[in-house]
Amino acid sequence: MALVGAHMPTQGRPEKALHLGAQIGCEIVQLFVKNPRQWRGQSLDWQIVDYFLKARSAYSFPLIVAHAGYLINLASPDPDVARQSFCAAADEVSRCLSLGIDAIVFHPGAHSGSGATAAIAQFRRQLTKIVDIVQDHPMLVLIENSAGQGTSIGHRLEELAQIIEGFSEERVGLCLDTAHLYAAGYDISRAEGRNLLANEIERTVGWSRLRLLHFNDTLKGLGSRVDRHWHIGDGNIGGDGFSFFLHHPRFRLVPGVIETPQAPFRHPVNLRRLKELRDRSVG
Repeated sequence: MALVGAHMPTQGRPEKALHLGAQIGCEIVQLFVKNPRQWRGQSLDWQIVDYFLKARSAYSFPLIVAHAGYLINLASPDPDVARQSFCAAADEVSRCLSLGIDAIVFHPGAHSGSGATAAIAQFRRQLTKIVDIVQDHPMLVLIENSAGQGTSIGHRLEELAQIIEGFSEERVGLCLDTAHLYAAGYDISRAEGRNLLANEIERTVGWSRLRLLHFNDTLKGLGSRVDRHWHIGDGNIGGDGFSFFLHHPRFRLVPGVIETPQAPFRHPVNLRRLKELRDRSVG
């Protein structure tokens, strides 16, 4: 059975995400370890770390995931952006290690005109340095599929396979976002498209690489390459699409979090919908 949870706000303190997650019934939690729209964050002193570790112990979450900041572009051809992105990524990884977080999710980034081939090579160079920071710590670095918006790379499974090739499965894995899949042209609203996706995973990246799902519906059309999350079952993917992920013999083993809009009011509703689909018998 898939464990499900939500990306929760920290309200300036990482442990707040755990408290709020527990209140709405999260089984796992995703959070930001600093402001995602700034290059630098407040220092992580021993008290913040202590509060977080005590909260984790109190709630016994089996998996806590961080999502890296939005400014980071590890595929950028611009030397200044590349340097700034790596420094920010390294800082977030260090924060995760201090907090004992299990995994961190990075977007593949955008090539900004250099082309996908060059961008993938650049991302792999940056990823190698990030993995070196993690060293022997039991923390995963997860690469999330993109919607393909603008010059973003990683919207097709073939590109993700190129990005992670050669990295240890114990260190580097994948996170698949359902809204991004649909925007990239994977028709997971239909049974045929969902089965095709499962076959494509086996053919390209392999099931062992899939370590996290982002459960998001979308208002945008199939293949639109526009990233707009929406409430579970209320968008173009629909309830049957999410039920597939929650009951498929492979996907159901992968934990997932919602990143749906209007979090303070709608996260409890969306999480409850996801659990109802998961707990409903099929067939």
